[in-house]
Amino acid sequence: MTPPHPHAAEFLRCIVELDVAAVRQLHRELFPHLPQPQDDDEALHTLHLARAQAHTLPTELRRYSQAWLDERERRSVAYAVGIAVGAPEERQDMADDLTEAMSSSVMNSYTAGIDLNEDAPEVKRRMLFARDRWNSLRKAVRGFRFPGANA
Repeated sequence: MTPPHPHAAEFLRCIVELDVAAVRQLHRELFPHLPQPQDDDEALHTLHLARAQAHTLPTELRRYSQAWLDERERRSVAYAVGIAVGAPEERQDMADDLTEAMSSSVMNSYTAGIDLNEDAPEVKRRMLFARDRWNSLRKAVRGFRFPGANA
């Protein structure tokens, strides 16, 4: 496991308290080689983004920051679900069908009101259920013989 950054506690304090001046100072001192916030507004926006995504912070703080971002229509947080299905070339059609089944389960989760970010374990459970159901159906069909077919 990677040890925490030596200044992690100070960064966390800046995020919780939205301390723009301190976070800009930390960035200047610790990361001079990286792009710096152009002004206080950009730094504040970055702090709200960080706070909205920090699952370890209290929900009230995250919701406040999300509302702040929504008010300014500068919301640049996008939630995504990755689905990777590997298969040899000769089974690519089956892999595409499996990907479609898992994608549908994600869309059904979203339609059912499940938050793709907050309820990620539930979304994953539904995706894996769709995968298992698809595999079961594929195995059942693979063993099926049509009546009158030559064996």
